[in-house]
Amino acid sequence: MGILGATNADLDVQQARISSDAGVWPGVATDMTTALTRVESGTLMIEGRNVSLTGTATPAGKAAGEAAIASLPEGFTGTSDISFYDDGAPFSMIVDYDGANATVDGKLPAGFGASLTADAVGVSASGDVATAYISDDSGRWPGIANTGLAAFPNLENGILQIADNRILLSGLARTPAEAGAADAALADLPEGFTATTSYDLVDDGTPPSYDVVYDPATGANVTGRLPSSLATTDIASALDLDTVSGKPTIGLVEDDGIWATVANKGLSPLSNLENRTLSVEDTTVRLTGLARTPAEAEAADAPLLVCLMAIPQQLPTI
Repeated sequence: MGILGATNADLDVQQARISSDAGVWPGVATDMTTALTRVESGTLMIEGRNVSLTGTATPAGKAAGEAAIASLPEGFTGTSDISFYDDGAPFSMIVDYDGANATVDGKLPAGFGASLTADAVGVSASGDVATAYISDDSGRWPGIANTGLAAFPNLENGILQIADNRILLSGLARTPAEAGAADAALADLPEGFTATTSYDLVDDGTPPSYDVVYDPATGANVTGRLPSSLATTDIASALDLDTVSGKPTIGLVEDDGIWATVANKGLSPLSNLENRTLSVEDTTVRLTGLARTPAEAEAADAPLLVCLMAIPQQLPTI
């Protein structure tokens, strides 16, 4: 007696004219046909006392099929070859990181889920993630994903996409230094993988450009973009004022503090002038002032020259 069955297909059954040995064969056929229905796609063959079940299944279906084979009555021989079911779509991951939380989407290999993503980023992670029943045969995919995720701490926000052998990373970085650090995190990808990055910058690193206009009667006004090491309080201190007016922007790129020296030396010696202006454009510093009389102009020349000579000849380019 024999039976051949396949999921989503008709059974091919030949009815014998004799009864089954010891009456156990019908029960085996029923049990194994039930096991066949638990696999996603498979084939059941029963030839006499030899039983085989092959196909693809979920972990639960695989366990059910293997359990049915293992519980065959004494005298029956059973084999199973059931692999995990997969829809054939490649592994992929999209992580949207807002600086505080991450949303994960895609299809991840078995053993690599949103919780590992959260650990790598250092923030909470959620999302509609499909975790496959199969693992990554090469064993490289989780490592590649974590390599991409390691770039996130350098960004204010960003989106990471991993598919096939490509990594795409875009986001917002504070300065070119942070953007470079994010790129560096992707430098050790395995051979055959490529990374493409694109960043917007809070501070693109362009040189400072600002004006300080001072009049003893009205005080000082600051406009433009100050370097990171120079605050309006530094300017007020150099002019012996409590405060200054204006709302300049402040750069984020770190420097060695030389700009505070420039402001201090450029402003403090001009006490002989009625008005004074310090203008900085890139690495060019310009000091101007208005004297009420020729004598005051001559008196200002000496301290002005001393001031200019004290300013470092090589200003930093940010």
